This record gives sequence, C-alpha cells and structure tokens, in this order.
Amino acid sequence: MKFSEFKKVFQDNFESLTKEVTQLFEIEIDKEEFWNLYLDSFPPGTNEVYRERREFDCSCCRHFVKSFGNAVVIKNNEVHTLWDFETGDGTFQPVVNALSQYLKSKPVVDIFVNKHKGVGTNQNYEQAEDGKSVKWEHFYVLLPDRLVDHDTRSIGDLKGASRDIRNVFKRSLDEITEESVLSLKEVG
Repeated sequence: MKFSEFKKVFQDNFESLTKEVTQLFEIEIDKEEFWNLYLDSFPPGTNEVYRERREFDCSCCRHFVKSFGNAVVIKNNEVHTLWDFETGDGTFQPVVNALSQYLKSKPVVDIFVNKHKGVGTNQNYEQAEDGKSVKWEHFYVLLPDRLVDHDTRSIGDLKGASRDIRNVFKRSLDEITEESVLSLKEVG
C-alpha cells in the first residue's frame, strides 16, 4: 500500500468517526515519544532510510502526528482514536495498532480546539535533480465546520474555560454529602 492510499483510508476513517461528533478531545502524551512510536512501529524493511532519514520521517507528517495524532472522540463513554481502523496492509496496520494502543493507555485531559479547517499538509512538491517535479503526500484532514472554533478567544482561553467548568462540576460531586442530597429530595 502506498502512503497516499493509507492517507485516504485514514481520512475516510476520520470522516466516519467524526460524523455525529460536536467535540474532539485530547489524550495526554509525550509528543516526542508518540512520534518515535509512529516511526518505530513500521515492520522491518518497510521504513528504510531514504537519503538522510527514514522514508516516513518527514517534518509535515511529524507536525501532524504530534499536534493532532492524540485527538480522540468519545462515543457512548468509549474513547475512539484516529488510529482505530483496519488498513488491510502489513506495512501500516502495525503502526495504527501501536498508536491506538498507546493512546488508549493514557488519560483524556482536555478538549481539542482548532481554529483552522485544514489540519496538516496535504501535499507538496520537490524539484528533483533531473528537473522533474516529485509529489510528496502527507497526513491531512479537513475538519467539519462544527469542529472548527471561530470564537475570538485564544485556544488556551477556550481550553481553560472548559477545564474550569469540569473542575467545578467534579468538585461539586466530590464535596456534596449524602445528607445534602437527601435534604434536597425531601424539599422536592
């Protein structure tokens, strides 16, 4: 399977996964560790050195995996990662399995907020030594409009407000006593 075919399967999975979703969430990860897991999960002989780095080690894909690869969907109290899909391929399936397993072992820590519709770099071109143009494919998805934040507040402010709501709610649940609940039941 070529990377362009893998990317298409990834994009189709993303579209299906986010079809009825109004919010993405983030898993707490070590971004460098996650990127290295991506590179190191390719089976032997499938991610060999090309020029100076391994074939699938490019700065565009690294940025995508580190900044968006930990986004997840929560449906029916179950975490679904972007990497939960079948490739039908021996080269990429071990990679998506490893990334999915890694993410599912970590906690959800925040909402995912993005101000732009496109995430990643779809493709770019390089002029080869013979003068011909070489097309390079990269990870890229288009977010549905409902997942693009148009609020004028910063991403940090939006995440902070969401965390504050969560923390107040959790504190209320932690601190409410059974006696208080029973007294409310009697009043009602």
